[in-house]
Amino acid sequence: MLTKEASREAAGEILGLMQKSAARMSALIDNVLDFARGRLGSGITLKRSPQSLEPVLNHVIAELRASSPERNIETVFDLTQPLYIASEIARAHGGRIDVTSSPEETRFTFRTPL
Repeated sequence: MLTKEASREAAGEILGLMQKSAARMSALIDNVLDFARGRLGSGITLKRSPQSLEPVLNHVIAELRASSPERNIETVFDLTQPLYIASEIARAHGGRIDVTSSPEETRFTFRTPL
């Protein structure tokens, strides 16, 4: 009985990972299509809203650990390169990236003229 219950729980966990993975793949496809639209000159529509990076990173880590349970997966997130790329994108569009930090949080704000 306990084995079946644990098996159901594991299956539910794996199903949740698969659903999130499918959503993430769909977002990646949307990104590729946006890139193609940008390259073809039709532009990219921006939908601005506050987003947290932490749930996405945690999901990716969970996927890696589920697919390779025998491996020790350590996480160290280096934002240096992505921040440099983002700052160059902002600069190319006449914008900037601002950073503020407090004991509770570090906040990066991407600003660009409309």
